[in-house]
Amino acid sequence: MYTSALSKVFARHPQLVAFLELEPQTHWIAGESGFRQDPTALAPIAALPQRKLVHGVGFPVGGTTAPDEDHLDAFNDAIVSLDAVWASEHLAFNFVRAANGETFHTGFLLPPLQTSIGVAEAARHIREVSAQLPVAFAVETPVNYLRPRHGELSDGNFIARVAQDADCGILLDLHNVWANELNGRQPVRDFLAEIPNERVWEVHVAGGFERDGYWLDAHSGPVPDAIIDLLRMAVPTLPNLRCVTFEIGAAFVDEIGVDAVVEELRRISSVLDACASANVSRSVRTQRRVPAVESGDETAPAEWEEALGSLVVGRSVDGELAAALVGDPAIAMLRGLVKDFRIGMVVDGLKLTCRLLRILGGDALLTSLLGDYVSGSYPQLFGLREADAFAKNLANRHLDLAFLDDTLAFERAAILAVTTGMSQSVRFAYEPMSAFQTIASGRLPDVSSGDFEVEVTPEMYEGGAVLVPSS
Repeated sequence: MYTSALSKVFARHPQLVAFLELEPQTHWIAGESGFRQDPTALAPIAALPQRKLVHGVGFPVGGTTAPDEDHLDAFNDAIVSLDAVWASEHLAFNFVRAANGETFHTGFLLPPLQTSIGVAEAARHIREVSAQLPVAFAVETPVNYLRPRHGELSDGNFIARVAQDADCGILLDLHNVWANELNGRQPVRDFLAEIPNERVWEVHVAGGFERDGYWLDAHSGPVPDAIIDLLRMAVPTLPNLRCVTFEIGAAFVDEIGVDAVVEELRRISSVLDACASANVSRSVRTQRRVPAVESGDETAPAEWEEALGSLVVGRSVDGELAAALVGDPAIAMLRGLVKDFRIGMVVDGLKLTCRLLRILGGDALLTSLLGDYVSGSYPQLFGLREADAFAKNLANRHLDLAFLDDTLAFERAAILAVTTGMSQSVRFAYEPMSAFQTIASGRLPDVSSGDFEVEVTPEMYEGGAVLVPSS
């Protein structure tokens, strides 16, 4: 999985790393009018020697709401620019249209309703998306932290029926299905026995960690030995498998080091080499259609999405379904994850403002303000939007805190500059850059009055934070 932290690995190890997979949303700029590709991002990735795949992380196809057309336009741009072999997305949902007309993002990829009606909804959207792409399309086997519900289809049967009805490929994420087993859902071997093995084109492997009694799909480091064993067992059974992808987040690359990543790639490659040397016939297990076993759950998919999505973002919702879901301990865990993700996006996107708030009131002040914001608003899909929404929230509170208004104005101008591609001008009653440098160092500045105007350019926002020029 591509991250700039591994750019040297891709360049230096073309024999070890035969392809790369890009999550294009990580290079999108989300403005008020939609999404656009960072114009400088794709060219150096396209120049790398590997074949390319495109893997979406922003418009899952398992829910009742079709992907945004702006998403598909930008997604297709990445496919064409990289000459991608195929594309994929998650069989999940992250957007809710409530019965009262309200719409919101959930801040997390959530499991769709695993019933016959859920199969039909997902297959319909997959067919619609596939028809608009220039390459073949696959869906990723999702992670599901919820307890199995009476009347729902098994995880494997659900995936099998969706792939069959949508006539799409399967991206088999072994870590996801292993996490599902650890967390009390279908055993991996039973899952693999139910899915149509001829539809699996790609396998994902990754690391994770435990939180609140759940094993999380966190892309957090080395691949567990159990996943390597599953890979060794599964590869010979997948006749159309083309590639195996190692997923690791950029922050965890920094944590374990690039050399450790290369060793993981060699470890995975050795499994594939051993499977090839064994010359095991990867025959198709079965081409039969998956039986259309009716589920015993008559819940409407939209009702499921509203209940689950509302609970995960901390909103109350009435009804028997919501009452049943509240009793699932995964809800509290997911709610905590969403809160942490949102706070992380704000802190990453408004480093200067958050540093100032810590100077003025310590962690207690920042934690209180972030908690109030998260509990009173819905998640944003992109980090810059989340950071700007928090900045607006602070500005509207009219807090009488030294330098806060000016710091917010500076960082909001930087966000606007990068989302529009146009420089912004901000006026200050003192020389601002030395003041911001002092704040960045953890101290309140001592300023003299004056009249200054700063041009904030898109280049001043880099790597998720505003760069403060020296003068």
